[in-house]
Amino acid sequence: MNKNQIINQRIWHRFTKVLYLKSKIIEPSKDSILEIGPNLSPIFRKEDFNVEYLETVDKSGLIERAKSKNLNITAELVPDIDYIFNSEKGFLGSLSDKKAYNYVASSHVIEHIPDLVKHIIDVESILNANGEYLLIIPDKKFTFDNLKPPTTVGQFLNRYYYPENSDLNVIIDDIIYSTTTNFGKGNWNADFMGSLKSKHTNKLQMLKNIIKEYTSNNFTWYGHFSVFTPISFYNIILILQKLKLITLQVVDLKCTNNMDFICVLSKNLDSKQLSRNEILAHLSKVNYNSLLNNIKNDFLLF
Repeated sequence: MNKNQIINQRIWHRFTKVLYLKSKIIEPSKDSILEIGPNLSPIFRKEDFNVEYLETVDKSGLIERAKSKNLNITAELVPDIDYIFNSEKGFLGSLSDKKAYNYVASSHVIEHIPDLVKHIIDVESILNANGEYLLIIPDKKFTFDNLKPPTTVGQFLNRYYYPENSDLNVIIDDIIYSTTTNFGKGNWNADFMGSLKSKHTNKLQMLKNIIKEYTSNNFTWYGHFSVFTPISFYNIILILQKLKLITLQVVDLKCTNNMDFICVLSKNLDSKQLSRNEILAHLSKVNYNSLLNNIKNDFLLF
């Protein structure tokens, strides 16, 4: 399957997304790649690419994770992890070797990072002069984040400049606004045209429990800190550029009509950044908005 065949597909499934990102690597055996959060199914595998992995647990931890989810996976397929993320040391401190990469990649990771601005700054610092950050990002319109508004510039900058501020609002909003399908799925593709319902049923008690645990510093949050659409993410990157916090440019953006969108950020200043009109034209071509008009949100929050 060539790149044009991929682009012309109405719905991109996991295989298609991975294939598209693999096509971005110029010299697979030589170009260095850091993949963040590969979990049990990395985008790039060590037998085919010059890749290193950063995860929150080692290989044995991933195997236990698979067992806890009743996944039938052989140990040989579980990736060997090079770096374990240390929350006290942070992203850069967790990488023992201070070197530059040709590519950094992540799939469904950045939405879980409390301080996205610092993360993008850190990634840019380990990319070489022509490096790229390859991202697969959940699209709120195709996930349980459907009813939540996209995270604002003000929220991102507040987390960057005042990281000690609490994110209790993020947790509360997840309880109140999270949706699911009638089939119990928290994400879907463009073929899903049914009704959505609340993900949580006993919201009031959940809110009481969360507030009690959070205020007693006895709560750890693993959910989505950030909510995106393709346009909202593009605008965030644009504003961070104008504030001179980053120089990374959006050089590719594709809607998959299946949970997420793909975005490529380039450090090469000679690269041409996509315009907002180019992105809108792409979304129109894949019927992004018209497909979503048929999804029904018809329920009370409480």
